Amino acid sequence: MLTPKEKAKELVDKFSNECLLTTDGAKVAALLAVDEIINNVLVGIDLPSTWGNYWNEVKKEIEKL
Repeated sequence: MLTPKEKAKELVDKFSNECLLTTDGAKVAALLAVDEIINNVLVGIDLPSTWGNYWNEVKKEIEKL
């Protein structure tokens, strides 16, 4: 599994390259995707809290880029 920092970079790079977005636009898109995961996918699923922590860390790392 990628570290939160690696996952953040991977997501921003994917949105930048695949969607032809600027870095700032790719960061916004990646943050929206991570928010969807946190708020809709992880809610109500019986997963270890480490998954929620992981995605919150990914979000913080995206914001740092």
